[in-house]
Amino acid sequence: MTYRTREDRMLHPWEMTATCHHKPLSINAAYYKNKKKTAAYREYEDAWLTVLQGTSIPEDIEVKDMEFYIEYTWGFSNRLADVDNPIKTTTDIMQNLLGFNDKQVRIVKATKKIVPKGSEYACVYIKEVFREDLDGV
Repeated sequence: MTYRTREDRMLHPWEMTATCHHKPLSINAAYYKNKKKTAAYREYEDAWLTVLQGTSIPEDIEVKDMEFYIEYTWGFSNRLADVDNPIKTTTDIMQNLLGFNDKQVRIVKATKKIVPKGSEYACVYIKEVFREDLDGV
């Protein structure tokens, strides 16, 4: 298989945006003490599976060589919700569905917005980045 050149990828990096109309799941609600997934986690994961159906990193890119910038926007109905709590659960779901390893994530940005109860959401923007882009960051 022929892979796109690094120069081509730098000019046209892989990126995707997706929004899941599901309450963002806190890491605190994701696992039982024995590290098994909770029903809430499986529901959140299934919601993302539906949203990302058909989304993938193109086969002409060697995923193991990629690094990522991820930007999260959470729509919380509770003002007391921590902006960082759903990062781990959502990143784990993204890596499982898209086939990368979370150690490849170089930059994370998270924003919390307050929305009416029942309209919670999670929005994810992922973009391939390169070490040259990160100089001085």
